[in-house]
Amino acid sequence: MDKGDDAPADSSQRKVLSLNRRGTFSHERFGRTTTVIWKYLYDEPVLFWSSWLEEKKRVAWKNFQRTYYWEEDDARVYKIWRLHCRNRFRDELHRARKAWVREKKLPEFMHKDTFKILLAKWMSPKYIALQERGRQNRSKGDRVTHTTGCLSIGIHEDQLAEQTYNNAHQKYVEKHGPNKDSWPEWDPLIWKEVVGPPKKGQMRGMSTLQDPTEHGIPWRRYDMKMTKRVQTEVAARIHTEVSQRISKMEASFERRFQEHMRLLSQQYSMNATQPQTGYPSSAPPQTVDPSFEGFRPDHFPPHS
Repeated sequence: MDKGDDAPADSSQRKVLSLNRRGTFSHERFGRTTTVIWKYLYDEPVLFWSSWLEEKKRVAWKNFQRTYYWEEDDARVYKIWRLHCRNRFRDELHRARKAWVREKKLPEFMHKDTFKILLAKWMSPKYIALQERGRQNRSKGDRVTHTTGCLSIGIHEDQLAEQTYNNAHQKYVEKHGPNKDSWPEWDPLIWKEVVGPPKKGQMRGMSTLQDPTEHGIPWRRYDMKMTKRVQTEVAARIHTEVSQRISKMEASFERRFQEHMRLLSQQYSMNATQPQTGYPSSAPPQTVDPSFEGFRPDHFPPHS
């Protein structure tokens, strides 16, 4: 059995780790070494990495630091190491349970009494219900959520990539024929059918700097049937119609204003040319009551 890399006596002889673009270490024996370290320290019947003693985790991390050297930030390396340990912790215990069910074989890294306690936990109703829930979640299809089950995100990525490629290939054949030489380099409409419509202006498989509307893929909820070119044409047409309506309203207001001024001027001319005839004979001239002469508003008594 592969024991992984041993920690050198001289710290300068540690093997160098480097991160790859998938966010993990490129060293081929990194995974095995990490698993061997925590297996050597495993002596308590716990089912999950999160339930393991923090003291044991710190010891495993120190042993990992004595084995490897890296130039990246320690916090980032520790995060990757912890994620890897969590996944391998679950996988190794799963293999141990399967080996016992099939061959009645005890795991080499675990004491017999510890394994008996684990068997009791695996047969408990709580763990059986957890298994059934994970089995149902994994059968939901290509939906990747936090309750998808015990499959890692890497496995889901591979499955989703394979399914996307098969669906796109089938649609290319249906639309452009079986001859691949006549296919366009990229068909945005087929891509939209395969991966789904854009969400919040972003589309899966496209850069965040790319606008889906530039490829004829609308994404706005209020205008899902209009491309960017059509939206520009509609906006220009609306602007033209609004400008025309405003011009007509201004012209109508100007005509009405001129007509009103003309009528006022005509009425003023008629009043100026009409002679003053005085008071009618039937209506005597009004006289002013002497008591009101010199009247001022302050003559009224104040309110009580």
